Amino acid sequence: MRVTTFTTCLLAATATLTAGCHSTAVDPSEFRYVLNDYYRLQPHCLWASPANFPAEPENSNPGQARQFRALTDAGVLERRTGMRGGAQVTEYNLSELGRTYWTADPKEPGWGNFCFALAQVTSIDSFNPPGASVAYTVNYHYSADMPGWAKSPAVQAAFPQIAAEGSGAATATLVRSGTEWQVQNVRK
Repeated sequence: MRVTTFTTCLLAATATLTAGCHSTAVDPSEFRYVLNDYYRLQPHCLWASPANFPAEPENSNPGQARQFRALTDAGVLERRTGMRGGAQVTEYNLSELGRTYWTADPKEPGWGNFCFALAQVTSIDSFNPPGASVAYTVNYHYSADMPGWAKSPAVQAAFPQIAAEGSGAATATLVRSGTEWQVQNVRK
């Protein structure tokens, strides 16, 4: 009887120690994969909402005319001037190069945006909590390769967000629901 009690206690202690040694570490590469998948669906584009080309810049909007000129100088738009109703008009349309970077809006034919980069996570710097959880705050660095036209100083001056989207540090909340992850509260 005494041997059975001792064996039972020994087995219980071994199970407790083994459970305590079980690793609850999270693999940071899983965070990188989830964040890169999130960014794949969040391309960096020039305008907050879709644009339509051909277009004429509005006389009351000098910033838009500057943007169109910068995109023309970078080769993604073409400029045509002509006369309409006795007045000279300038019209901008997609160039051959521009068509390769134009992302059509599936909801509105003829509308779209110039998407210039997809961010890629370069490092997972830290995450909390360090053990098993359903929600993590993840600190990381990212970079975005941009085409030559987006690196043009004139384009970056006309669209200041381009330079800001190149690379940097960010924080996001990753929440696990079953086998799926949700990315929330991305802050750059």
